[in-house]
Amino acid sequence: MREFRSAPLARAASAELCGRALKSALCSAVALSVVSAAAFAQEDGAETVGAGRSLDVITVTAQKRAENSQDVPIAVSAYTAKGLTSKGITNISQIGEFTPNVTIDNTSSFSGSTQVLSAYIRGIGQSDFAFNLDPGVGIYVDGVYYARSFGAVTDLLDLERVEVLKGPQGTLFGRNTIGGAINIITRRPSDTFQAVADVTTGSFSRLDVRGAVDIPLIEDTLFGQVSFSSKTRGGYHENVPLQGNFIADGGRFIRPSANFFDESGGENTQNLRAKLEWRASDRLNFTLSGDYMNVDEQATPSVLLAVGPGLVDVYNACISLSVADLTGGPLESICTTPRAVSGGFLAGANVDSDPFNDRLVIDDSLVTGAIDVSNPGGAGYSQAEAYGFSLTTDWNWTDAVSLKSITAYRKVDATFAQDVDGTPVALGDHAFDTDQWQASQEFQLTGAALDDRLNWLFGAYLFHEEGGLTDFVHFAGGLLQILGPNDFNTDSYAGFTHLNYALTDNIGLTFGARYTKEDKEFFGGQRDLNSLAFQLGFPLALHPDPTDTTLYFPPVLNQRDFDNISFKAGIEYSPSDNILTYLSFSQGYKSGGWTTRATVPILAAPEFDEEKADTYEAGFKGEFFERRLQTNIAVFFTKYKDLQVTIYQGISPVTENAAASEIKGFEFEFQSLPTDNLEILGSVGFTDAEYTELIGETQLEPGFLFQNTPRWSSSLTGIYSVSTRNGGRVSLQGDWTYRSTIANSPRNTPELIADPVHLFSAVIKYDDPNDRYTVSFGGRNLSDKRFIVAGQNQDGIGYVGGTYNRPREWYLSLGYRF
Repeated sequence: MREFRSAPLARAASAELCGRALKSALCSAVALSVVSAAAFAQEDGAETVGAGRSLDVITVTAQKRAENSQDVPIAVSAYTAKGLTSKGITNISQIGEFTPNVTIDNTSSFSGSTQVLSAYIRGIGQSDFAFNLDPGVGIYVDGVYYARSFGAVTDLLDLERVEVLKGPQGTLFGRNTIGGAINIITRRPSDTFQAVADVTTGSFSRLDVRGAVDIPLIEDTLFGQVSFSSKTRGGYHENVPLQGNFIADGGRFIRPSANFFDESGGENTQNLRAKLEWRASDRLNFTLSGDYMNVDEQATPSVLLAVGPGLVDVYNACISLSVADLTGGPLESICTTPRAVSGGFLAGANVDSDPFNDRLVIDDSLVTGAIDVSNPGGAGYSQAEAYGFSLTTDWNWTDAVSLKSITAYRKVDATFAQDVDGTPVALGDHAFDTDQWQASQEFQLTGAALDDRLNWLFGAYLFHEEGGLTDFVHFAGGLLQILGPNDFNTDSYAGFTHLNYALTDNIGLTFGARYTKEDKEFFGGQRDLNSLAFQLGFPLALHPDPTDTTLYFPPVLNQRDFDNISFKAGIEYSPSDNILTYLSFSQGYKSGGWTTRATVPILAAPEFDEEKADTYEAGFKGEFFERRLQTNIAVFFTKYKDLQVTIYQGISPVTENAAASEIKGFEFEFQSLPTDNLEILGSVGFTDAEYTELIGETQLEPGFLFQNTPRWSSSLTGIYSVSTRNGGRVSLQGDWTYRSTIANSPRNTPELIADPVHLFSAVIKYDDPNDRYTVSFGGRNLSDKRFIVAGQNQDGIGYVGGTYNRPREWYLSLGYRF
């Protein structure tokens, strides 16, 4: 690995990387930045480059105060509302396509919901939505932490900017930012009346309507703002009834809802946000904000990818053997006993004299290879309702000292379901019902001292959440019928500080620390309505309640306490006003919990402990040629300890501290204006994550890929703009992204590995001379590349199911400013 210290070294390093690991396309981002620099150097000798445009300055709050992103000694990718709109990005999950070493999906294995955010930064994250598993990447909207991954797929409505902070952010952002943080800042109300609206149509009957209005209520004092969006489109995946003479049990099992659609992958979401800002004085400001989200749409699609040995063999034996053949054998009770709420037994269904009660045999013939057609018998839907309120108080106590208070409340209710196997048989039908509410209070006291050479911050954070998640899961034709109510309660308290000291005009020091204490409670009620374990001869003495053979989880209140101190330290050196270099050390932490999904009786809730990360980082940020070229480089090394990994023990998904690892890599990002008409942006990311120690009887292996962590990620955007005769502007934009091989499961299941993929998007846009309206026509995934983005290997049952990405799509947008 090389540092790009000069143009010759940059050319040598980029050539070496291309030769060793990447094809020429992946190297174009690095190569173009070098070419741009050379072009600027040549142009600078002929005329004044600064006479034209310059790159926009993006202000970020990565250190809890407003700063130029180029002055922050943190690896942060910042996006403005204009930049995201030009790429056709409308929700937070799409940002991962353009951010190096970041992977974000808006779904999770076997959830079926598009509202579950699976975010990974530099190899660290969380893909499971279970209440007992905290996210590894923190999501913040206007300073408010979103504690659960469900309901966190935030619509980028009336946005100001998005900041993606890479590496542990444990001191300033706190719990569950061990991988990094995504900081979303919405737009403040304007002090003048304005209104904007846009309408988008496109593939699959897409119709998006968005709007915002700002109304000054009292001159110079009280300002209001209301924003809304509605997004609908049909599904891209067909759910077709399988033809044949057989019966199935679709609709008979217990689930929170029974919505069946003839398509999957559709969208139907509405969002509303309102703000009221009161500028009480020159020193005191209050902002009251509320938001609401409603989702009622089809599930994400899933298809059967493989069939293997497991409980499906018992199901096949039941329907293929006569009652006489089963009598006295080990399967007699299972096959001849009515299957709980589904009713009826399976024994001899395909060998008796009744031709109208035959059932499907589960085998490889059901794996069709079609990625946009399946034959599900189970429900598939995603429904969610979420709302929240926050009050932010900014008080400039003196010219040097300020106090900020953020008081917030949020509530989410959601139900979602997915037929993972995509067959008429209830081979792997999943449904969930969850609710959660949270309340938080944060105080930040900031100031400057020692002739403004010391910027200091002291803060306190209090957080409480309660909620529950109930599993409704039906396996192998109803032989196993899980009903799993789980209730949780968490309290968290933290105190933190962050100090920046200018040792000289060119050298700065950074120090931060945070103490966190968490108290967790969990009550589990997992049960199997069909008592499969008892029918298989599981001893009554090993049941948590011998009088109830359906109960698998001990009915006791589980309690655990965690505490942690995380540190950050760094040194910065700025040889000039437009160059920043830094070295830093930072720590992250994520508390432990319990495994909640039991498919056999257990006498105690299995526990797992906290995981920790220590990251060392070196960075360079530079602006050149009067801010027409900007380059950022970060090199990092992380020791990641006691990884929380969910693996399968038989049928049960169990979370364990299964490994220790080392993660190393780099990010390179650039923006450039070679001419006043042409803008080029690009990035390259490399992550080398490897297990250094495997703990216990894990199913991992040393050479396995980390989940959702490609070794290489890259993007390139070109924007060419020209003025029209009437004073308007036409812009042509092309986007290219690349991701190397991605494993969508910790165990690297072959069917769930996505091959390297290049994706292309493009848009042409017209802005009228008065900046009143815009028209855009574009397309995403132009080459129609299809690959796995999520899935489940349930080898205890005997199937692998997976979800593919969206196909090629076009869109047409009209925006108007009143």
